[in-house]
Amino acid sequence: MSLLDSIQSLCLKIILRKKQYTMLHLLIQFYCLADNVETAEVLIKLGMKDKSKFKGKCSFSKTLFYNLIGSVENPLIGFADQDYLPELFQLGIDMLHRQKKFRAIINHFFSVGKVVDAMEFCKRRAFEGIDPKWFLDYACEIKDKTLFNALVDFFLNVS
Repeated sequence: MSLLDSIQSLCLKIILRKKQYTMLHLLIQFYCLADNVETAEVLIKLGMKDKSKFKGKCSFSKTLFYNLIGSVENPLIGFADQDYLPELFQLGIDMLHRQKKFRAIINHFFSVGKVVDAMEFCKRRAFEGIDPKWFLDYACEIKDKTLFNALVDFFLNVS
């Protein structure tokens, strides 16, 4: 871990423990904190109403950074559902977008049941780097035939 990563980790740890979300928002907005997937996933989890649905791919146990709050097993321990901050979800999505992690963005939309938002995201991106199979796999995973048929129709008409 570089010195810059360690400093960013410490800043995030302090800001999150003090629940200074406005300061966090400003530091990210003005690029004082570097964009990275791990930070984005922490923001997304904080921005989810039901944190049990979080399906992030980052491994919180690898570095000090992932131990922002609480234990290594659950770095967001101490954050109840009343700490639901949808603006942090959007900040995390924006950070992933700047990193061009489109699959992760779509997966996060799926995890909160926002399939339409994921489809709109694809349309805005003109499907650059987007695989329609991701959507069809999701529809199969949740066993929703109506959604599957709607997605097939959507992608056939858009292409």
